[in-house]
Formats: sequence, structure tokens, C-alpha cells
Amino acid sequence: MKVDLYSDTVACEFGHILSWLDRNSASGTYGCFDRRYWSWRIGDMPNASLQYGLYPLSLAWKYSRASAYKKNTNLLEWIEAAIRFTIRIQNKNGSFDQFFPKEQSVGTTYYLLSAMINARELLADSINAELLSQFDDTISLSSDFISKHDEQYAIISNHIALFAYVNLKLGRLRNDRGFESRALEQLKLIFHHQSNEGWFLEYNGADPGYQTQCIYYLAECFRITGDERILDRIRKSIEEFLLYFFHPDGSFGGVYGSRNTEIIYPAGFEMIRDRIPCCGDISGFIHEGIRKKTIVMPDSLDDENLIRLSTNYMVAALYAGASKPCKRDKQQMPFEKKVDKCFSEAGLRVRSNERYYSIVNFRKGGVYKVFDKKKKILIGEDSGYFFATSRGVLTNQMLDDSETIMDDAGISLKSFFYRTLDEVPTPLITVAIRILSLTFFRFLAMVDLFRLLLVRKAFTGKKKYGICLERKVSYHDKGIVVKDEIRKDARMRVDRQLRGRKAFSVKMASSNYHVAGDLVEIRQPIVDIDRLNAMNHVSMRYEIMVS
Repeated sequence: MKVDLYSDTVACEFGHILSWLDRNSASGTYGCFDRRYWSWRIGDMPNASLQYGLYPLSLAWKYSRASAYKKNTNLLEWIEAAIRFTIRIQNKNGSFDQFFPKEQSVGTTYYLLSAMINARELLADSINAELLSQFDDTISLSSDFISKHDEQYAIISNHIALFAYVNLKLGRLRNDRGFESRALEQLKLIFHHQSNEGWFLEYNGADPGYQTQCIYYLAECFRITGDERILDRIRKSIEEFLLYFFHPDGSFGGVYGSRNTEIIYPAGFEMIRDRIPCCGDISGFIHEGIRKKTIVMPDSLDDENLIRLSTNYMVAALYAGASKPCKRDKQQMPFEKKVDKCFSEAGLRVRSNERYYSIVNFRKGGVYKVFDKKKKILIGEDSGYFFATSRGVLTNQMLDDSETIMDDAGISLKSFFYRTLDEVPTPLITVAIRILSLTFFRFLAMVDLFRLLLVRKAFTGKKKYGICLERKVSYHDKGIVVKDEIRKDARMRVDRQLRGRKAFSVKMASSNYHVAGDLVEIRQPIVDIDRLNAMNHVSMRYEIMVS
């Protein structure tokens, strides 16, 4: 049976991508992918990162198995309109804006450059010479901008891997070894921060979902350079770390990661599966996940990530080909074996026997997932405790250096409660940013300072409060037993416990997408709030056992 799971899955999303594009040739925003801007007229500027949509549409025009799109003249006309609009919204210094005027985002400029360079390769012989020349000028101007500026607010490995990939492409496009040298420095930075445990740094920890995206960009870098050292780093990241976070129920990643992501980007694994054998097992897992819809699917995503994941699926299809779906070699994934693996730097412990598979993050308040291996279902998941107080919502689900004692029998940890980082823009903040855009943001140094402060407030800044959790996780033959002791300062009052199937301490743009496993009904521990306030401590015990 001939199937192309990636192409067939993405073909269903072309209509969405085209609907975001302003295809009205009489419109002043003809070629804009930001429908909220051009159709709903909600924002006061287009989100430039959405112009990335010209890349998947270029792939569809060139390679699509859906005959309606391949070499279609209307589609080519719309892609050309998207190119013209992209040229039009570029800042004078070559940068692009995503969130606010004069943002001059390094990350967005790199991201859009990757789309422009690849679209150019696909369309160079098909678009008119004048537009191609203008497109080349736009790429050159953006490449000049990124050659002078870096993303400075955090170590985000998947971003830096993208930057290295773009610079390698630019080095060949512009015949300039300076870009290649810059790419090598960026790769060194990623590998310098790669943990001895295999994972790549994402803000302040390990995140399996984003690691798959990082692996894709690194695989592209390997394909361009042929440098075996890059492949060795990828191999280490997969074999020694990533393999442990594919689950028996067909899901992947989640709350135990530093950024809570569950998206899998498959293209990197398809590109190198002939060099790293376990990538074939991962590809088989992904194929099965697509068929059974146990992983995050493109149709669950918003516009930005749908464009990104759809493109990745299309690239994966080019390497996988229209062939039989990859079948996994049974008993090769860690969840199919007996395992007791501790990643002390990441704060993760994976324990598996013939009955269950468990993952605990002891640096993130002891959050966990437990699976029944025989039934292939999730039987336990803890996202931490969330309490409403006069000082805001407090939670123990925050990465910190918890006091931890570990032995063969289990894990004992102590974690503190922090205020959740879930603020959203207010009218006052929006007005203030627009005023800054008209004044101080003319100077890029001021924008960089503002972005650094924004990231600290939204993602990495945290304040400890007078509540702590002492948790003991005990491993047994049929599952785990959790004993919790919550203690608080006598001056602290808890109003109520916030309970739900999923909860997160930090809002991340690429997390909290729906997967089938979200519908599994999991019993959540109930805290006796009255007792906690009266006695300043409360104890609980619960079991997660295979039936």
C-alpha cells in the first residue's frame, strides 16, 4: 500500500493557509497572511512572521501530490503577491516586526529569511525577473541586518539552530564565507550549552518538543556541511535523551518539559534515519501517531504553528517519499523496556517495568505522567498544585533547584510555590508600547533592552512565596504512590485550589495544544483548603496503579 502520510495530512491544511492570505488583487493588503489585520482589521500592523506562509505554498506549487495545487497559475500569482507584500513591510534596516512597530526582531527576520531563501530556490525559474531581483534585494538587506545583530535575551537552542541553518544557506547564496563562519560560531554556542545528558538548552531547561525542532535545523546544517560532528551531537541528543519521552499511548512530551511542548517536528528524523537507526523507530512512532491522532496534529494548531508544522511535514515528505509507512522495530523504544534512567541536570527520572511507564520532573515540583503499558493509556498525570491567593495564583510547577533525595525506591523532593507567569497585555501596556514605538524604539538598543525585560517578566522571572511542597514518590510493581505534605507561612491565606485536566505556570506560544489524551479522565488530588489555612499544613496520599 502506497501512502504519504505527511503530504496527505498537510493537504487538508492548504485551504486554511490560503484563507489566511489576502487574495483580493484590488486590496491594499494583497499578499498579506495576517487575516486578523487585513480582514478582521483588529491590529494596527501585520505580523510579519506569518509571511512564512509563502514557503509551504511554494512547496505545494512545486511538489504537491494534490494536482489542484501543483503548477497552478493562480497559486503562483498569490505567492508572488505574498512576496511583494513581504518586500513592502520590511524595515529600512532589513528587519521585520512581529509584535509591535519598530520591533526589529532578530528572530523574526531569521525565520522569514529561511522562508524567503527556500521559496526563492523553488521559484527562481518561474517568477518574473523584476520580482526576483526585488526579492534578492530584500534577502540581501535582511542578511545584512542579521550579520550585525544577535538574539541576546536567552539561550534558545532551536532558535540558534535556525540561525545557523539560515547563515549556511546565505553563505552559499551570496558566496560569502562570513555567513558560514557565523553559522559555525552559532553551532558552537548550541553545543557548548548541550547537556552531558544529551538535551539542548531551551531557556533554563530541557524540552523534548522544541528539541525535535532543533534537531531538524541541525539536520539541515549537517546536510549542507556534511560535518560528522554535527551528526554526532544530534545522535547524542536522540539516543541519550529524546527517546525516553515517547509514550506508550502514542503521545509525546508535555508538562515535564521546560516549555511544556508536545509538538513533534518529523523532518529531521526522516532526513537522517539512514545514518541514525533509531530515527527509523521515531519515524514509525510518528507515522502511527498521525494515523491514530495521538500526537499534536496540524489541525489542532493556530496560524503561526500550523504554517511551521505543515512546512516541516512537507519537507519530511520529500525525504520519506511515497513509500510504505515506517514500521517500528518493537522493543526498541525505552517505553517498551525496563528502564530506570535519571537525568539529574534536566531534573527528570524515567522508571519503567513490564506494567507501567513513568516520568517525573523533580526540578519542576515533582510533576509526572504515568502510563499503563499493556493498555497503552495514560493513568496518571500531575501538573502541580495551583492556589488562588490575594497575591495572585501560586504554583509549585516551576523549574527550580529543588532539594531532592533519590534512591531505588523513589524520589523525595521539596519545592516552593511561585506566582504564575500568565499576564496578558492590557490597553495601557499596548498604548505605552505604541508610544515607545514612535520614540525610543527608533534605537535598536532600546528595543533589545525592552525585549530582555519582557522575557524576564513573561518567561523567566519568578518570585518565591511562603508555601512549599514536600513530595515523596515511591515506585512499586504496579505503579507509584505519592505522598504530599503542603506547608505554608501562617500569614499566607489560600482562597481556593484551582483544579483542571491541564494547567501551566507559564504561557508558552507552542504549548497547550489539544491532543487526544487530553480527554482521558484523570483523578486530581483535592486539597483541604480549610485545614491548610487553619493548621498551615496538610497531608495527602494517593496511588496511581495499573488495574
